[in-house]
Amino acid sequence: PLLVNHVARTEQIKGLFVYNARGAWVATSVPQWDPAWSNADRAYFIHHQHNPSASTLVSPPILSRSSGEWIVPVSRRLNGIDGEFAGVALATLSVPHLRSVLERFDVGEGAILLTAAGRMVARNPSIDADIGKLLPPSDVTTFLATHRSGTVDARSPLDGVVRLISCEHARIYPLQITVAARKSQVLADWR
Repeated sequence: PLLVNHVARTEQIKGLFVYNARGAWVATSVPQWDPAWSNADRAYFIHHQHNPSASTLVSPPILSRSSGEWIVPVSRRLNGIDGEFAGVALATLSVPHLRSVLERFDVGEGAILLTAAGRMVARNPSIDADIGKLLPPSDVTTFLATHRSGTVDARSPLDGVVRLISCEHARIYPLQITVAARKSQVLADWR
């Protein structure tokens, strides 16, 4: 009940979960769930199972099995008394909520994009079909992969328009925000 109430009061979190070493659900904020459900096949679970680090892992967006909604998994390994793998604690971020945050920004003829672990999470203007996909290979994706922050003048790999594209990576986590404005729009007042 504590997890259910916490998620109900926190719009950005879709769910909270605790899995044992076999991937079985031990505790969850999902009001009704089947005790036979297992998440042992999820990439984040396998990562923690084979990696002794207690660091938080932010994964690419996936479709939730419990809600059918796009989520971003944020997980951490749980250890037993002797340091052995005991399971995973997971919080899932709501992609629709993240999209609603981006929609608050007026981007004019431009776009703003959030990626997690190199995959598209949310965009304004929204393109739902792109959630979970890698950005198409281009000069822009090369720039984004090799710079923690900065601006590049290039053709957008999503719509082919020449844009001024700025990016900023999160300090610790594999999150990146990218803002792309039509070059002609940015320079209109100056010209």
